[in-house]
Amino acid sequence: MSGHARRRIASLVCLVAGVGLLFAGRFVQFDDVSGFGSERWIFPLGILALILAVGVIELVLWRRTKSR
Repeated sequence: MSGHARRRIASLVCLVAGVGLLFAGRFVQFDDVSGFGSERWIFPLGILALILAVGVIELVLWRRTKSR
């Protein structure tokens, strides 16, 4: 598998993980239009989403500096 294919798969996995976290915390609701989420899960899942985002950014920056 080429490096380009691996990056594409990694990007898709991160996207699915991010949307999954948003859905689990009820930030994204496909069956409710009231606009209210589960208050209990907002902070912990927000922290997980932040950690995932920072991890992906670190991974991209690390690979860029490694390739130079």
